[in-house]
Amino acid sequence: PRPNVGVDHHCNPCSSAPPSGTVDRVETEVRYARNGSVSIAYEVFGSGPLTLVCLAPFGNLEVSWENPLYARYLRRLGDLATVVVVDRRGTGLSDRFSPGDVPPLEDLVDDITVILDECGCDRAVLFGFEEAAAQCALFAASRPDRVAGLVLYAATACGVQTPDYPWQWSEPEWE
Repeated sequence: PRPNVGVDHHCNPCSSAPPSGTVDRVETEVRYARNGSVSIAYEVFGSGPLTLVCLAPFGNLEVSWENPLYARYLRRLGDLATVVVVDRRGTGLSDRFSPGDVPPLEDLVDDITVILDECGCDRAVLFGFEEAAAQCALFAASRPDRVAGLVLYAATACGVQTPDYPWQWSEPEWE
């Protein structure tokens, strides 16, 4: 079992991180939503007036709270919103897929719908980091009635470098 510590609502986001080895987390439970035969792991915490769905390119709900800086970041988000942190399909505690079976972006968008439905949430602010930004952007474009806002961080227009997009890593750099 993972240790749980209550939310410190008087946390100063500019203060130093908790001492090394301290788990400063809110009490959460990993839940699973099913999109067809695929299980998507997520956690819900916080009590703010908005629902914020966080999707990162990687993650693991089982260990994410062990990083004191990340735990403080999550706690602060929980002060502002009801937060849904998702282990995207293929990452963390969610079901895996093989490199030859990478799902289309539309299936990943459907994963967000399933999670919102499981949480009983009609509308949410979506926060997409790196490659998850495309998933959030497509969700917002195809289901605008379910989106209260969109935050994209470190989004890229293309997964690999092309002649008209020289800023992205080349294939050899990804290897």
